Amino acid sequence: MTPKEIKAELKARGYSNKMLAEILGKSVSAVGQVINKTSYSREIAEAVCKAIDKDLLDVFHDVKPYHHSKSQLREQKKQELAQLLSA
Repeated sequence: MTPKEIKAELKARGYSNKMLAEILGKSVSAVGQVINKTSYSREIAEAVCKAIDKDLLDVFHDVKPYHHSKSQLREQKKQELAQLLSA
């Protein structure tokens, strides 16, 4: 989904970025950045998806960090770091 579509879906359900931010204890800016796909937070992305009743990869299919679980992503990053440090 595009950021515009995500925002429209939230609005259609009577929700706002500010509501999500308040409930999650995050800034409105952080929620907006995740929706606009300029930053990522699995916690925020999953909350957005629950709010609009969609699957994570249906909404954020183009955000690669969401394609893997946190542990997979952490392991991948550890391997990258190990390669950098060994060079």
